[in-house]
Amino acid sequence: ITLEMGFPMFGNRNFFNFIFLSFFFYTALFSQSFTPKYDRIPSVIPQCALQDSYGFIWIGEQEGLVRYDGYNLKRYKQIPFDTTSLSNNFVTDVKEDKKGNLWIATRGGGLNYFDQRTGKFTHYRHDPEAPQSLGSNSINKILVNEDGSLWIGTWDNGFTYMSWDSAGNPKYKQYTNNTLPPHIPWYTILDMYKDKKGNLWIGSTGMGLQRLNIASGELKTYRHDPKNPASISYDFVSSICEDDSSNLWIGTGFLITKSGAGLNKFDPKTEKFTHYRQNPKDQRTLRSDIVTSLLIDRDKGLWIGTIGGGLQYIPVNELYKSQKPKFRRVSGGSATFIYEDRLGNIWNSLYGFDLLKYDYQQNQFHYLKHQRGNSNSLKKSPGYSLFLDKMQNLWIGHAQEGITKYNLQSKQYTHYAHEPEHPNSLSGNIIKAICADNEGRIWIGTANNGIDIFNPEDESFKHIKANPQDSTGLASNRIQHLLKRADGDIWVAFDKEGLQLYNAENKRFINYDIDPNSIEDELFYSICEDRSGRLWLGTSNAGLYGLSIKNRKIERIENFTYNPNDTLGLNNNVIGDIIEDNKNDVLWIATNCGLNRLDLQTGRVTHITERDGLPTNFLLTLLQDNAGKIWMTTSDGLSRYNPQNGKIINYGKADGLPHTHFGGGTKRNVKAPDGTLYFGAGGVIYFDPQEIKDNPNVPPIRLTDFKIFQESVNLDTAIQFKKNIILSHAQNAFSFEFTALNFTNPAKHQYAYKMEGFHDEWIYTGSQRTASFTNLDPGEYIFRAKGSNNHGLWNEQGTSIKITILPPWWRTNFAYAGYILFIAFALYALRRYDLKRQKLKHDLETEHEHSLKLQEIDRMKSRLFANISHEFRTPLTLILGPIEKLLANIQNSDRKNELNIMQRNARRLNRLINQLLDLSRLESGGMTLQISRENIVKLVRQYMQSFESLARQKGIYLQFQTDVDEIFAYVDRDKIEKIINNLLSNAFKFTGTGGKILVDVAIIPTTNPSREGNSIISLLGGDKGAGNDSAEFIQITISDTGIGIPADRTKKIFDRFYQIDDSQKREHEGTGIGLALTKELVELHHGKIKAESEVGKGTRFIISIPLGKEHFKEDDFVVSQIDHKILSEEAETYPGDIYAVAAADNKQ
Repeated sequence: ITLEMGFPMFGNRNFFNFIFLSFFFYTALFSQSFTPKYDRIPSVIPQCALQDSYGFIWIGEQEGLVRYDGYNLKRYKQIPFDTTSLSNNFVTDVKEDKKGNLWIATRGGGLNYFDQRTGKFTHYRHDPEAPQSLGSNSINKILVNEDGSLWIGTWDNGFTYMSWDSAGNPKYKQYTNNTLPPHIPWYTILDMYKDKKGNLWIGSTGMGLQRLNIASGELKTYRHDPKNPASISYDFVSSICEDDSSNLWIGTGFLITKSGAGLNKFDPKTEKFTHYRQNPKDQRTLRSDIVTSLLIDRDKGLWIGTIGGGLQYIPVNELYKSQKPKFRRVSGGSATFIYEDRLGNIWNSLYGFDLLKYDYQQNQFHYLKHQRGNSNSLKKSPGYSLFLDKMQNLWIGHAQEGITKYNLQSKQYTHYAHEPEHPNSLSGNIIKAICADNEGRIWIGTANNGIDIFNPEDESFKHIKANPQDSTGLASNRIQHLLKRADGDIWVAFDKEGLQLYNAENKRFINYDIDPNSIEDELFYSICEDRSGRLWLGTSNAGLYGLSIKNRKIERIENFTYNPNDTLGLNNNVIGDIIEDNKNDVLWIATNCGLNRLDLQTGRVTHITERDGLPTNFLLTLLQDNAGKIWMTTSDGLSRYNPQNGKIINYGKADGLPHTHFGGGTKRNVKAPDGTLYFGAGGVIYFDPQEIKDNPNVPPIRLTDFKIFQESVNLDTAIQFKKNIILSHAQNAFSFEFTALNFTNPAKHQYAYKMEGFHDEWIYTGSQRTASFTNLDPGEYIFRAKGSNNHGLWNEQGTSIKITILPPWWRTNFAYAGYILFIAFALYALRRYDLKRQKLKHDLETEHEHSLKLQEIDRMKSRLFANISHEFRTPLTLILGPIEKLLANIQNSDRKNELNIMQRNARRLNRLINQLLDLSRLESGGMTLQISRENIVKLVRQYMQSFESLARQKGIYLQFQTDVDEIFAYVDRDKIEKIINNLLSNAFKFTGTGGKILVDVAIIPTTNPSREGNSIISLLGGDKGAGNDSAEFIQITISDTGIGIPADRTKKIFDRFYQIDDSQKREHEGTGIGLALTKELVELHHGKIKAESEVGKGTRFIISIPLGKEHFKEDDFVVSQIDHKILSEEAETYPGDIYAVAAADNKQ
């Protein structure tokens, strides 16, 4: 860091040597004067502090600008090459404008303007080439005017007035050392202050105090004049402030020169200065003449920071006295600046180290303690008991060092201890109980030495000791409690040795015979007598006892104990202390399980425990203040309970208590007539309950951080100003951090939050100030957070921010619109489909009806054909018979040819009639199979022979092909003949001269493809027959090279009466019966037939008949041995595998 000093007499090395030496000087003083009433905030050489309008504390350090929220420090530093970061880390002053943004003075980096919303800095620097630029880059002080203009005090070039023209550009007016006398080599501005009249006061090095009349521009200087005692005491003015009487208080001195002339009060009316200087012989004067900072607080008191003299304070009642006020020491060391926030907390820095906060609410507890080497202080041994007499003497009974008398008025201590050589001294040093009789004498109960009675007049002790021979004397020397009754009698409780009453009238002790099964062997932890005279005893383990006394006799004993089944009774048997309520007929009882309230009218007990706000259930002693509030010492500090509203406030070290240990002793508390409460605690802690006020300040609630997946997010606008955050659906795991900006004991702040739209109930998190959310559904939410101050005062309005989690693309409005369109289209398409389906259904019904009609017509046609066929068959038989006879007897060739034509057509007509009859029998189920085992190869060869002459006649090449000589299968011979004849007839019909017809017979196994690329046809298996056990079915293929069939008509050729209506084929027109009958006959054999054809290339029919016999019924088998013999003989006539008739033979 480069320091632009502007001081020719001080180099940088000398400056840092001074800081180094000041460090040791400060450390020595600081170590002796540090008080726990300060809160320490870690900082790096703090220079200034400011609380902004949002509640945050801003600290200017030598390592940057820091924002403090009561928990965390957020630092802003210079980032190289980032023009939106801080221009220099050495921050000397911070001020806020009306917009809530900050002006930051730096040493070497000029002026910075920080936009809190964007988190970016704007720089204003000195430009040597521009006379109208900032006067210097080293700035000490800033003063912001109501109109937004600034007064800027520099380190080395006077001060500057900065304003803006109509276009928003800065304008500068310089007040530099060029206007000063030549003997002033530098002009460093140390402070600037604007008074109630609008005058600007300037404190500087060497120029004294200056006043600038802003309206007229007149600059008046007040310099030190050695000849004038009413002039300012020193020309180095470091700080300026104004009191309610318009007096100016001027601090003089300068850190670097290590010189000063104390404090000055300037009266503007007389223009005279009153001096306040250090007087080493008077501790109530200024402790150092080098004053660094001044502050008039909201209570009108004056705070003075000095080098070497630490921090001092002048109360308001002293400030306006004509005589010299009394300076009160607050801390030692070197205080470099002082700042008061809006709640009255004082922030200051002890030179070169952490920032310290002095909280006025934390300094209401006072402490009497042992001071080593100081006889006018308490003994080192802790106190067992406390008692306050009528003379305002506080008596403290020690555990080992006798008894101490402390006079509240004179603040003087008197110690009394046992002195063996003086029999009239205290009889023992362990003091357990103290009280006073009606004569004002002090009764002192010792642990092992009976009772001592102290006479204040001659300060002598009278000893009362136990005498076993005296039944009316003291029963035991082990005293536990002493308690004076209203009538002057004194109760004496012993350590496990019963109870006595001292009769003040006859000076005798009365013994009480108490049931041994009740309380005789119990240790009395506490003793109390109510307004009715009833004695209450708190025991170590037997609960609470109430003794009704009348005429010094016990009339009744009541016992209140813990019963797990009785929720309206005591909640513990260990009774630490008992007090009677100031107004109500109620006992307050301290137990090991919290505070118990016993209603003496109903006998019911109410319990106040940790669940109600106590820091611990282990209570020790009780006192009730004049306002009716119950004060409790616990094992973890001090607590206050308000019976009217049930509110509990706990106090610890952070609240100003010297410590939180209140253990041990019997009656270690007492209330003074003026209401002051005294508690024994390794000394005596005392306070006026009226001064311990609840914190009335409702803390502002601010968001301080926003994280996604545990990583802080750098938003375009600071989270505290953000109104809405938009997240993608993948960013649904996030958290907020928030704070209550109250700097009094932030550890006790309480927080709650809720996410409206997710859960609408407040979630109370105690001191936890973060809220995390995961897997929130897309939608809009409002996050709300609220908090309380250290005394439970809530800011119910809190803070809020809207959260929008965007849905994934498939859940956006556009997607839903698409879904709606898709659904509409789907419904439309479904409706269209339904309409088409209904139309199709209607068409199918119509077609079905039409089909039924056609079937009926077909059946009628079949019946008609069958009837006609029966009628035609007899005449045809009668015609064929004579024709055959005529052919046998006629020799005339012409006549014979005519008869052949007649015979051929008659036979054709006879076959047609037979086919019609076969179809009719198939439909009626009247056609049966006559299955026999046949050699298919020979059978097919035989049937093919009948077409030899036709092949020769038409010039068609007819070929039979097979790979084996025998293929035995179970078939109906007659049906196979009809199948082969129909297919060959069809082939000859559509194959022209020169064409080719091929008949192929083969065995097709299940794992091999059929010949010539045919697909395997799935058929039922059976007995394979001899010689072909591995076969599954027989395949008969009849192919031709005829005209072919169109592909779209191939599937219909097996329909009955279907004819391919084509002009080219009209010459070959058939009946449409042959192929239909063929298909029926193949299927009757459980076989399959299919056709493959290509126009112009030919047609192929493939018949597949399963081998074996399992698929036939038993009635289907009829084996004719005669037919089988004839077939065998015929097959031998035509040996060989291939039979062919060539077209060329016909020509021969």
